[in-house]
Amino acid sequence: MGAGRLRILRQLLTESILLALAGGSVSLIVASWTLYAMVHSLTNVGGMMDLSARLDPLMLAYTLGVALFTAVLFGFFPALRVVRINPQTSLRSQGTGLGVGTSNVRLRKWLMVFQVSMTVLLLAGAGLFTQSLINISRASLGLQKDHVIQFTIAPELSRYTPEQTTVFIDRLRSNLAALPGVRSVSAAELPVFSDSEASGGLTAEGYIAPENDETFVERNWISPGYFTTMRTALVSGRDFTDADRLASPKVAVINETLVRHYFSGRNPVGSHIGLSSGPLAKLDIEVVGVVQDSKHNNARDPVIPFVYIPYAQDKTFGHATFYVRTVQDPEAISPTLRRSVSSLDANLPLYDMKTLARQVDESMFVERLMALLSGCLGSLAALLAAIGLYGVMVYMVA
Repeated sequence: MGAGRLRILRQLLTESILLALAGGSVSLIVASWTLYAMVHSLTNVGGMMDLSARLDPLMLAYTLGVALFTAVLFGFFPALRVVRINPQTSLRSQGTGLGVGTSNVRLRKWLMVFQVSMTVLLLAGAGLFTQSLINISRASLGLQKDHVIQFTIAPELSRYTPEQTTVFIDRLRSNLAALPGVRSVSAAELPVFSDSEASGGLTAEGYIAPENDETFVERNWISPGYFTTMRTALVSGRDFTDADRLASPKVAVINETLVRHYFSGRNPVGSHIGLSSGPLAKLDIEVVGVVQDSKHNNARDPVIPFVYIPYAQDKTFGHATFYVRTVQDPEAISPTLRRSVSSLDANLPLYDMKTLARQVDESMFVERLMALLSGCLGSLAALLAAIGLYGVMVYMVA
């Protein structure tokens, strides 16, 4: 009573800023809890190992500025509207029983509609990302990831020649296969579900490439027993053997997608291919088998034409990823695997030891991150919308 317009404006702005600071303080607590939960969820799936749950000072300063700007924006205009009211006219209108103006009610309704609409969009996006993650998780991989542990070694880092690397990998495969609880052991130059790939042109015997035909295929250099370890079915022909060496005739195993593209209606076993394209390509590799389609780079990409070659026939062979299928929990055998490698070369480092199931989960890191982020943002938006709706409805009813 008796206050001037400037004092009323200052009072309303002060209240608005205090409310904004109170909301910002509560948001710091919510942000800390949410960030902690998100970081630990991502770390558990192995997507990133160096994430920190510490709040960033620059981001906090930016958020504080946004909060103060919001307080001034949404506090100044209502306060300015109040101080412009003629007290005598306002008292007369209250005496006639008039409440909030029609324009004010319409504005609040539109604000509520906008807030609820944005919340629905965020929740719908979260649902779509989550459904996408579920679909990828249920996709057929063409292999069995359970009870398999993997690790990588790089003899080339210890100055092994390709020939010495081949001999070392062969010896290590034999030693690991003799361990108790081990069902099968195999090795591959490129690990699966790690976005490691090698591709190049391909020329197939009897195939006439049409114009603008895509002749690039992916390839990997593997050991005998690789398909048995991965539980990828051999459709026809044979698997690699220890007799497939550098001095022996070149051989390859191809997947069903490559057969459909290059050998439609023909039996590819016994045919010859060349790992280059063009009229001068040499057809010096015999196809000895066909295997079931399987994913290689990640679980979300479609299956593409693939060629498997014995690692013993790779002239630049220098590193390999081992896959060990076990009877018991695969992680329980990890100390034994390390000792087996050290027994052959104590100076040879062993890294990236993990289960194949974990490797597959890590390959879906982007999908998990998007589902987690959209879920958290959608939930927070729904909570804020519910609080806002309650506050506006209580104010309008009062």
